[in-house]
Amino acid sequence: MRILTATLAILAGAALTVPAAPVAAEPTTAAPAGAAYKAAHDTDPHTPLSADARRGLAKRTEGATRHMARAPEATSRTLTGTQQPQQTSYWCGPAAVSSALAVRGVRVSQSTSANMLRTTWDGTDWSGTNANVPKQYQTGYPVADVLTYKLHGQGATYYPVGLSYNPTAKQKSTYRAHLVEDVDNGWDLVGDAWEVPGGPHLVGHPGNQEIFHYFSIRGYSSSGAYTRYQDSVHGASSISWSSGVPAYSTMSSDTIATIVGGRGYVW
Repeated sequence: MRILTATLAILAGAALTVPAAPVAAEPTTAAPAGAAYKAAHDTDPHTPLSADARRGLAKRTEGATRHMARAPEATSRTLTGTQQPQQTSYWCGPAAVSSALAVRGVRVSQSTSANMLRTTWDGTDWSGTNANVPKQYQTGYPVADVLTYKLHGQGATYYPVGLSYNPTAKQKSTYRAHLVEDVDNGWDLVGDAWEVPGGPHLVGHPGNQEIFHYFSIRGYSSSGAYTRYQDSVHGASSISWSSGVPAYSTMSSDTIATIVGGRGYVW
């Protein structure tokens, strides 16, 4: 995680860190101020996916849409909680990846995840960095690449899904379909939050700060209208406001989509 106070936000460098750059918001509604700020300060390269990856993402999305259209297996489902406090202030990416792997019975330390993700003092990139994994698993999106590498033996291919700064209704609907389909099949998702002053924040995060933060997503309720996630800030001694952050929280899925706008999620 990287935290920028409101007064220093304009000095933001490379983000902590899908398709190419976030698409434009739907013109029917005015974009909130947070979306304008993100558009003006985005430094992520939003690495384009290969043609094969785009086809794979589209095929999986079609399946998730069909899954959502059928009578749902459940209106609410939650996977095993695997929350773990991040061991440094900038290891939210490693903590989220280790937590997502643990759901599938794969135990990887945060230090090992950090090495594979090429996490630095600035955190973990959303895109533009190849993970420290064999070349056939590299897409330029390190979180997706590490999850695919560690879980390919279980049949997994993770894809990054980029959202616009002000996510459209279609993007929010697609996120809900991805959420329900993955959780119903026993897989965590990983979100990359970009919280800005005046915009929505994850539960317990200070609303006057700009924060980049990875978090793992483990469930849903109301047929996907609400997202259940776990937050590595809880119990993290290196973060001064960690005591106010629950290990597990539930939030409107539309709000989650807004929070990860300008970055996205991996599923």
